[in-house]
Amino acid sequence: MTSAIILYVFTGWLFSKLLGVYFKVKNLGELPGYLLGSLITAILFHGLVNYQDLSLVAEISSILIVFHAGLTSDFMEVLENFKRALVMSVFAILTTFFAVTLILLSLGFPMETALLIAILFSNTATETAALTLEKLGTRLKNLLVSASFIDDIIVLFIATTYFNLLKGLQGSDLILSLIISITSLLVIMQVGKFRERFAKFFIKMSKSHESFVDTTITVLAGVVAVFLLFKGSGLIAGYLAGLLISIGAAIRDPLLRFKPRIIDFTVMLGSLIDSVFIPLFLLYVSPLIIRPGINLVFVFSVFAGAVLGKFLPYFFFIRHSQQFKEDAIIAGLCMSGRGVLEMVLVVYGMSLGLLPENIVNSILVVSVSTSLFAMSSTSLLRKRKVS
Repeated sequence: MTSAIILYVFTGWLFSKLLGVYFKVKNLGELPGYLLGSLITAILFHGLVNYQDLSLVAEISSILIVFHAGLTSDFMEVLENFKRALVMSVFAILTTFFAVTLILLSLGFPMETALLIAILFSNTATETAALTLEKLGTRLKNLLVSASFIDDIIVLFIATTYFNLLKGLQGSDLILSLIISITSLLVIMQVGKFRERFAKFFIKMSKSHESFVDTTITVLAGVVAVFLLFKGSGLIAGYLAGLLISIGAAIRDPLLRFKPRIIDFTVMLGSLIDSVFIPLFLLYVSPLIIRPGINLVFVFSVFAGAVLGKFLPYFFFIRHSQQFKEDAIIAGLCMSGRGVLEMVLVVYGMSLGLLPENIVNSILVVSVSTSLFAMSSTSLLRKRKVS
């Protein structure tokens, strides 16, 4: 069995990288290629391996993925666009949440399941948004990526809190989890606001590559350990740890060392995540997707609600902006995609027994479909504009 799972992993890596490069050349991003490669591998090895053998690796991958998302956040960019981005983000989250909830209730799903799935689809994939916005104006890209960042934080907090409620955490444990999460976020926001007071710490940690890496990994491990000790979420911990380190890029560094250090580290970590951890996570997820019994009514209905719930708010907000009026359709389309974070939350919910396994494959199909739709539709629209 050990040799079978190792063969499964390395075969999956091979297919994922080959197809990832192909899709990247086609300007569709590597994620669809990774997913297709892992699906092909899961089909070839169907019944030969137990995907649960990868559960620990998938959990570690999940934390590293959200850590990288926090680490690559531009804290000053978010603060600069905070008010407008917050309004757009909240409206889009609420629109998607109510649309998906109503669809699921009309399909006969129990209220608590409908609410959970609606929460999971209320997010926007930051990696998808950033990729599709690359060729648009910088200020619009900054605004929408900031809104996507705010989406991440809001949905992560709401989803993990709701997970804890459904898990039946005792009142004291639930309160403790909320306190550690909210307090940590407020502390990090204050560190960002008064970042120059912490300049010595950031400058000292960047004195060498080894020092930067050691300090960054120590911060990540420490924050995750504290969160788990106080019944918090490892996912939120990873995200906040990355966000905390990213603040250093906004300080006045007379030696000009911090930015090159964090750029080098994020490129290295990003390459490792793209090449190793995302394919590993998808190899864990893919056997769930290929299970028989995909609910097509669920897929088409929730896909429509998830896409329109994001497209309409962003379209109307950008349409009413004289500066970005012409990019309203592209903005709405690119913000309709979901990505790895949504898959992470779905798998996490399933591992806790909060999502029925017979519907998980349909949820994952919708998540993947929205990402493919966002990237392909914006690519086609951009080509039409050029021609």
